[in-house]
Amino acid sequence: MAPLRLSGLRSSALPCLASARSWASSVSLTVRAATHLLVERALPAGRRDSTRWVFGTRGGEGFVDNAKYLFLHVANERPEIRAVWLSKDKATVATLRARGYEAFLPTSPTGMYNSLRAGVVVVSHGVADVNLACSGGADIVQLWHGIPLKSIAWDAELSDRPAPERLARASLLDRTDVVSITASTLVEPFSSGFRIDSDRLVVSGYPRLDALLDPVDDEDIGVDAAAALEARRTGADRPVIGFLPTFRDSAADRASTVYDFEALAAFLAERDALALVKFHPNESVELDREHPRLVQVDPETDPYPLLRYVDVLVTDYSSVAFDFLLLDRPIVYFPYDLSTYREERGFYFDYESVTPGLRATDFEGLLDAVGTALDDDAYTARRRAVRERFFDRVDSGHAERAYRAIVAHLDGQ
Repeated sequence: MAPLRLSGLRSSALPCLASARSWASSVSLTVRAATHLLVERALPAGRRDSTRWVFGTRGGEGFVDNAKYLFLHVANERPEIRAVWLSKDKATVATLRARGYEAFLPTSPTGMYNSLRAGVVVVSHGVADVNLACSGGADIVQLWHGIPLKSIAWDAELSDRPAPERLARASLLDRTDVVSITASTLVEPFSSGFRIDSDRLVVSGYPRLDALLDPVDDEDIGVDAAAALEARRTGADRPVIGFLPTFRDSAADRASTVYDFEALAAFLAERDALALVKFHPNESVELDREHPRLVQVDPETDPYPLLRYVDVLVTDYSSVAFDFLLLDRPIVYFPYDLSTYREERGFYFDYESVTPGLRATDFEGLLDAVGTALDDDAYTARRRAVRERFFDRVDSGHAERAYRAIVAHLDGQ
């Protein structure tokens, strides 16, 4: 059997170039944030159209996360709202238009016009998900992209950014009107990470959870079609194991460097199982396709429609582990660098108390744990306890509840 090859791993050998790019990005963000403030003064909320909502995600890339699912829900179920998606990706815009949705490039004339007219801007990462400069004066709804086990924003990396970027991001966070959370237990982490008052936090649920529980109309947009097809075929009668590791800043510590894909392929053959392997978009990895049981999922893809077919999830510090609790299926944790990660990034919650599943610190132990989870799920009660801690609601209808909570909050401002 030919060995699996890894290629394209990003190098950290050019720190000066990386620093220059960081400063260039900071300057760009600062300029756009300043324009945002000017537009805010020229077009305050009262002069915008409250029935026009602009959506975006992940810096304008792809069609994923909570913004995706609230957009689909509002566009299909709330005719009183004009839902507009903005993306830098021409293919995403074209696909959405072909399906009957309104979608534009953020810097196109129509994209800029909608940004200037919209009363509400909905994002899942930051205002740069849409047209940052033209959104000043709109109500900003931050859906975010996961329950934070690891520290976020000011409690994580923002304090180390160049000064212009820190000022810009502080200004934008201060102008955020609504931050969506899934339970009251998350008020303190988000208030701390975003440095905002708790009255801006709304327990609304995450729209993406609907796709985890049931099919959603047009959910296939932004999803790796080949991986989805393979998951459906295999999931009907064979185990599917999902691998979704967290991104590490250090190339030496990234999950791809500790995964033994040859051993994984042998394990899958022994178990007659399929593995869906999805690395973070910032981690470039290419798996050898000679192993048909190993399916590498496009790192840019929306994983939630795929997770419905996963029998055992393998992750480490990712928020996907919390969401997966709604399926009440086994989770195996692979925190091989726990002490280092805890020291460098930090956690809001005690790791051991919020990880209801087997844990492994080396790859051989990981495969043993996955095998045990497939044979005997002994963590049902612990999963339920963690689920009740981090979710006020675990049924379907998250997008509609989020919509109602956002509208009620904005109306009550």
